[in-house]
Amino acid sequence: MSRGLQNSALMVIAIVRHELPNRDPYTLGAMAETVVYAKYTGRETLHYLAEKYNLEVPRGWGEYGESDLFENGTPTRLFQDIKKDCLMQLKRILKHPSCPFTVQDPVSRDTGVFTVDDVLVVRSNANDSSQDWSTD
Repeated sequence: MSRGLQNSALMVIAIVRHELPNRDPYTLGAMAETVVYAKYTGRETLHYLAEKYNLEVPRGWGEYGESDLFENGTPTRLFQDIKKDCLMQLKRILKHPSCPFTVQDPVSRDTGVFTVDDVLVVRSNANDSSQDWSTD
């Protein structure tokens, strides 16, 4: 029996599913930046996604301002650190069998070794109405 995805991972998946159709191509690195921004400053988006996918907004998400992440338009050290964490979380999610998205590169997909330049795509068998991203 494998462990299901936790609430924060489910919210990250919701963010990816929301953003992926809006930009082509969307690299893993760019998605990590989007997740950082949504995670810390996107209160309205987070609540919209929580309602759409029947999730809870994880504690602490959406409670910061842009000034915590950017200084004079430049990403702060905090932003860079959070981006690294988001990249690691996205890579873990990509390895989960019920993940509704994957990477375009077959070598990365088959080996499970992902880079920031890997392009994300929706899995061909992903059903947008499916909200069950956990496993039994």
